[in-house]
Formats: sequence, C-alpha cells, structure tokens
Amino acid sequence: MHTISVQAAVLTIGSLFWDEGRAKWRADQLEVHRALRVRAPIRYGRRSKSGTYTMVFSNMDTDADTARAQLIPCRYPMSRPGDLFEEAELLWAAEMRSERISGVISADWGCVAILVNPRWADADVFLGEWKARFAESVTCHEATKVVSPDGILQFGWPSDEEANSADPHIILATANVPTLQHGSYAPAEVIANAWNTEKLTNAEYFFQNVRSKITTADDDAILALMSNEVRQHGETLMNR
Repeated sequence: MHTISVQAAVLTIGSLFWDEGRAKWRADQLEVHRALRVRAPIRYGRRSKSGTYTMVFSNMDTDADTARAQLIPCRYPMSRPGDLFEEAELLWAAEMRSERISGVISADWGCVAILVNPRWADADVFLGEWKARFAESVTCHEATKVVSPDGILQFGWPSDEEANSADPHIILATANVPTLQHGSYAPAEVIANAWNTEKLTNAEYFFQNVRSKITTADDDAILALMSNEVRQHGETLMNR
C-alpha cells in the first residue's frame, strides 16, 4: 500500500514565533531551525486588551510586497486528512495559550486557516476534509478579512526573499480579526501613539518582532513616531 507523506508548515507572525509561553508547542511540533523568512501580507491591525496593536494578516495586496513573516516546517509529516485538523488544533491551542480541545480551531476573534501549494497535484483528499470540518466548526472567518468560507487564506503562496517558493504541501496560520476604523486599518501614527501612551513594556511586542525579522511596511514610520522613552526601551531589549 502506498504511504502518503504530506509536509505542512506554519506561517508565524507576532508572538507565535518568539513568545516563551509557546516554546513547548514550537519545540514539540515545529522545526524552528529550518524557519524561512517569507513575503506575507501582514500589518499591525488588531487592537489588543492592552490598548496596543498586534499583527494580523492583511487583505491589502501591497503588504505582501514589503512585509515578512517566518514560515516554519512542521516536525511530523501527515499521512491522513485528519492529521491536518489535529495540527490546526495544536496551533490554535498555542494561539490561545491553552490545552488542545478536539474540534476547536477558532474563537469569535480569529481562526486557523490554510494555504495549499498550487503545485501539489494530489491535494483534493486533504482539502475536501478540511473544508468540511472547517464549515462545521468555524463561524468567524469572514471577519478576519482574509479567510474564505471553507477555511482557505485569501492571499498568494509565500516566497522567500530571493523569490524562491516555499515547498511544503500545506501551510497553516492563525488569522485574527482586525480592528478597523471606518473600514480601514489604523495608520502608523495611531499604532505608535498606542505604545506611547500605554505601559512601556507593551512596546516589547514590536521590538521582539523586529528582532525576529517579522516586519511590516509601516515599521520605519511607527518607530519614527514612537517617543524617545519607548525607543530607548526597545534598544535596550534589542541589545540583550
């Protein structure tokens, strides 16, 4: 009998890549030493409970030209369609900083979604089961702005900085609901001012992303609009 071996990867942005509270998930499920920096449409777009902004996947095509995320291969190949949903459950548990719950890959503020390699000729079996299970369990996909009703991310296959395509069969990612102002993403001034007026340590999110080479087109503008105190705190963090 022919054994199927499907390679997946996780497209990580923000603290999924660097937060110590998710270190066990990364160690157990991913091969971080093989992470590849890739083009992806990301920006600071979700206002968090702290009052500052976290990263989201964007529905603006221009963001994919200049922003960068980290694509990390999954440690274990998949041999059946159910493995994909189990990997999604583990990813969502890491996003939530909680235990994995069978069948749960979303909340009202976000969900796990996938991209399928356009060169993978045998994707139909995996894709069919994913679409069916996603439709049964996820209701917030439209609010993320980048996820279709069947759980597919609505942007192109990522490539690295030399424009070489990444080669897993499937990519998983967490797509969270942005905080829009009159239908638009917050501008750099609003994002920077949120860090200027909240607790100094909240800005560490921005600097940890920069240190991890997870970047957006607005980074330079945001940095220029930060207060001297916030920038100095960030420089201290970057030099640790």
